[in-house]
Amino acid sequence: MHIAYLGDLSIYHVKLLSGQMLSAQLQNGHRFRKGMPTWGDEVRLCWEADSCVVLTV
Repeated sequence: MHIAYLGDLSIYHVKLLSGQMLSAQLQNGHRFRKGMPTWGDEVRLCWEADSCVVLTV
């Protein structure tokens, strides 16, 4: 996992087991959050079904 810190926003770039990359944005509400993932951590991703959007080309 790689993290781009942009002040009030962090972008997490996560390499999936399939080798594909997924990017997720997280609002930075506190300067140091206990338990937040950091570089190289293994993470588990999940989201609400209502948050899904289908993108077509």
